[in-house]
Amino acid sequence: MGRLSHLLLLSVLCLFIQSISCEYVLIRENMTWDEAQVYCRQYHFDLVTVQNYEDWTNVQRAVQPALTSAVWIGLYNDISSWRWSYQNEDISFYSWSESQPNNGNGQEECGLISSIGWNNRDCSTEYPFICFKENETEADRFAFVNVSRTWHEAQSNCRQHYTDLAVIHNQTEDQVLTLKMSMEGISDSWIGLFRDSWKWSDEINVVNVSSINWTTGQPDLKNLNRSCGVIHPDGLIDDQLCSNTFPFICKTQEVPAETVGRPYDELMEVPAELVGRPYDELKTKKQIVRFELKSGQNVNDPAVMETILQSIQQKLTDLGVHSNTTVTWRVQPDGNVFTPKHEDEEKQNVCSHHSRCV
Repeated sequence: MGRLSHLLLLSVLCLFIQSISCEYVLIRENMTWDEAQVYCRQYHFDLVTVQNYEDWTNVQRAVQPALTSAVWIGLYNDISSWRWSYQNEDISFYSWSESQPNNGNGQEECGLISSIGWNNRDCSTEYPFICFKENETEADRFAFVNVSRTWHEAQSNCRQHYTDLAVIHNQTEDQVLTLKMSMEGISDSWIGLFRDSWKWSDEINVVNVSSINWTTGQPDLKNLNRSCGVIHPDGLIDDQLCSNTFPFICKTQEVPAETVGRPYDELMEVPAELVGRPYDELKTKKQIVRFELKSGQNVNDPAVMETILQSIQQKLTDLGVHSNTTVTWRVQPDGNVFTPKHEDEEKQNVCSHHSRCV
């Protein structure tokens, strides 16, 4: 049982360290970005956010020296988020030109209308633009401004003098605009189409692209393929196809800012001995620990599992973990806790999150 005890000790230490200090968890298994996002959201909180150098310093402190290669972070370019400027309205009618939108140069985030349909363009390019006036008849709804401006300048102008940049709800409106453009001798004009750029998976942080510590020449994916961010051990970030596979870093459940320092009993019913204690000190946490056992015994035998569980519980007590800590097994779909590992499977040591309740 020496090998068993050693593995249990390492696992419990990992669990204990996470429970008191780890905000981040390195998962060594290679996954696509979407798979990594699902994993982090299921077992932790989300993929990690690394908005600036301070964030990266905190992540490094938690996962070094285990971080030896590029890993997924929560950064992604949301190329499917097209909507209208007016009230962030969803698009219900599309009239894209052939092969559009194509995310040309990786930064075409605004839309214009031409004689052959809609096209995406770099928002900093200057074009004439079309505004619309709310509550007007169809004949008077649209206003053409034959002065070239960037998309954001055009948006400001429309909002100041009209309602917003043009919104196109159906084929009739699309044809009306195309015809009027032809009559006005205008070829390409900004309309209210736009999409988000780089975002974080947690949907909390707004990306300041200029603050991202990009590798020189990055981001450089210049096509329609969705791109996601990886970070290297030196802290530099570049973009990769989201379908590529890398290890990844999750962040654990965050304490809601509005609850920090507030008495626990103001937020929910609690036992008398917890009244007045801050929520962020007492909130329930869940962690999972995955480990390998080498033993001649049937480790799925209830008696053996109970012995292992007691050993973990005792080690937690020895390490000073609070007495109301509960350790339970996570049962697999086949009814077992342990799954045999075949020799041809790649060995991995992953500390992750689930079944320990504090």
